[in-house]
Amino acid sequence: MRAYNFKTISILFLLIALTAVCAVADDWPNWRGPQHNGISSETDWIGQSETCEPNVIWEQQVGTGFSSIAVADGRIFTMGNTERLVETEDDRGIITTEFVEMDEVYCLDPNTGKILWVHAYPSALTPQSYEGGPGATPTIADSNVYTFSKHGMAYCLDANDGEIIWQNDLAANYGVREPTWGFAGSPYVDANLVIYNVGNNGLALDAGDGTLVWETGTSRPGYSTPVPFDFQQQHYVVLMGEKTFAAVHAQTGEVLWEHPWVTKYSANIPDPIVDSNMIFVSTGYNEGSALFDVAAGRVTELWFQHGMQSYLNSCVLWQGYLYGPNDNGKTLACVERSTGDIIWTHGYVGNGSVMLADGKLIVLSDNGILWIAEASPEGYRELVKSRILTGKCWTVPVLANGKIYARNAAGTVVCVEFQTTEPVDDTVND
Repeated sequence: MRAYNFKTISILFLLIALTAVCAVADDWPNWRGPQHNGISSETDWIGQSETCEPNVIWEQQVGTGFSSIAVADGRIFTMGNTERLVETEDDRGIITTEFVEMDEVYCLDPNTGKILWVHAYPSALTPQSYEGGPGATPTIADSNVYTFSKHGMAYCLDANDGEIIWQNDLAANYGVREPTWGFAGSPYVDANLVIYNVGNNGLALDAGDGTLVWETGTSRPGYSTPVPFDFQQQHYVVLMGEKTFAAVHAQTGEVLWEHPWVTKYSANIPDPIVDSNMIFVSTGYNEGSALFDVAAGRVTELWFQHGMQSYLNSCVLWQGYLYGPNDNGKTLACVERSTGDIIWTHGYVGNGSVMLADGKLIVLSDNGILWIAEASPEGYRELVKSRILTGKCWTVPVLANGKIYARNAAGTVVCVEFQTTEPVDDTVND
């Protein structure tokens, strides 16, 4: 006769219920997430077992590019560039066909990778020391999708079907100059405005109709995305320019301060890391990193060092320490924010990227290796290491609702879930 251990079963169900309550899932509706800092609020996404392994559950092709992933309202969004065979008819009725390079905005099912809709428009691939294609990530707000091309075309699309709500060619209409490798900053939505890192210190359009609200000149910008920053109960964004970084009032475009930051090739690429009145800036090309205090409404350098160089992707700040890829050695590095001291380095990530969730680093090396590690100044403690992609992987992975989404330059997007291979304890006695 089969006897059941009801006490054990009851405790098991209680633990399962508590786990379900405590686990937190979250969308990732824009570049670097809801808090614009590369940190997710999700918990318990990897499980408690050291035998948890990543499993690629689907893959999809989205065209050449470096756009990351946005996840909102049960859909995921990204961009790529492909050649399409296009038919044109002249005024004599003669139809010709030709291959045209097109940027494409993709909306996918997050569970299957199925393409739900695609919005395409002509845009040159423009490879130049890299594969080319779009570098900005879609931004989702109020059921709209805001995108930006490397040549200055801004779109607002309906997230449900991809229909155009408005479009605005910023380069053609306002004369903003394209940087050497094309515009790369993602749209930043602030209440009724969409802010772009173009011109001297940014440009803002009305989010509803795409009309110009403010602009700050036509000089070449940097490649980063506007980062929110509050000062004296006013809301600002920090933008990396070609040779400076600046704090700009989000609603008016008024410049609060501007500070020089000059790098080789005038390539200020990573986002600054903003925490209260402290701003961490780091770039590659043998430049380095610095921490600035802006509490007084002016910029005061606290330290500078050449050892940590963020080339393409930003660090994350967690409990007083910065974690990110270091172009000086191509390693993963941990840096003490208050001093600039490099606490540890590990392995090879190349021009890879990092985000963080639940105290864990989610790292994608530039050759497609996914690492999960504890974010700790005590040293590198690896939880997972597994290949999930091949080819060049410069784009930051995204954790949303328990799944990791990642892509390579060629346009292969993968969805990864963690599954345990550890045997489950039998709670039933014979």
